Amino acid sequence: MVLLTAGQTTTLNFNWNVEYASIGDHVLLAKTLPVNKETNLTNNSKTTTSTVIENVPENTP
Repeated sequence: MVLLTAGQTTTLNFNWNVEYASIGDHVLLAKTLPVNKETNLTNNSKTTTSTVIENVPENTP
């Protein structure tokens, strides 16, 4: 859990094992619930697209 005061931002990192993920684009979504008396809800979520590509061994001729 991360606690922020008004106006603060933070970056959260996570590991994603894509061994069994399908190749292609995946949309990742992070969101938070509004806090008491919050009126600006437009900045409570963020999306980004991550692309999983096929792993080709370096020694492939």
